[in-house]
Amino acid sequence: NPNVIRLEPPLTVSKEEIDRVLAALENIFSKNHSFLGVAVSSGKSAISSTIGGLFKRQN
Repeated sequence: NPNVIRLEPPLTVSKEEIDRVLAALENIFSKNHSFLGVAVSSGKSAISSTIGGLFKRQN
């Protein structure tokens, strides 16, 4: 289902860690008013990280 975010936490997780994840998600969704915006932003970050990693390996 594209409308569901599936979180798979470790077997032990504290309330503070859950609160931190929820706060981060709230921040992300307040800045990106659609899932497409989140996906595009995440894609750009992933591509930048990959390209940056490739350049570091070549040097």
